[in-house]
Amino acid sequence: MKISFVIPAFNEEVLLPDCLDALVTACENAPCETEILVVDNGSTDRTKLIAEERHVRVLEETKKGPTWARQAGFRQASGDLIAHLDADTRISKAWLERVLQAFAENEKVVAVSGPYRYYDATPFERVTLNFFTLIAYVLSYVALQKNSIIWGGNV
Repeated sequence: MKISFVIPAFNEEVLLPDCLDALVTACENAPCETEILVVDNGSTDRTKLIAEERHVRVLEETKKGPTWARQAGFRQASGDLIAHLDADTRISKAWLERVLQAFAENEKVVAVSGPYRYYDATPFERVTLNFFTLIAYVLSYVALQKNSIIWGGNV
């Protein structure tokens, strides 16, 4: 089993280092093979250099937007599973284990996603975002009778 991490990045020199440092740490003792792909989406800052300094694979996508960047990473990824993270996401050390466990426990699982912790938001923004996240979960559960939310930056 191999997991490919695809991270779209446009002018993310401030947030990308923490994302990659957490990811590299999580992958060091991974129970599977991993690869990390940062898709530079036309950055004019040090985004590409920061990724290269961490010895991850850097791709370039000239079509603007995270959807194009994710697709470019998807096309180049060689993993059995593709993980999409945003540059402002920090995964925990247990992230890989939880994802692998979810797929191992149920052969019908096709995607796994989780909520965010908005570490770079103001306290007011965190409360507001958490409130809307709660509403989304409740509506999803009521409407579909299950939790079926896929968060784009952590899937």
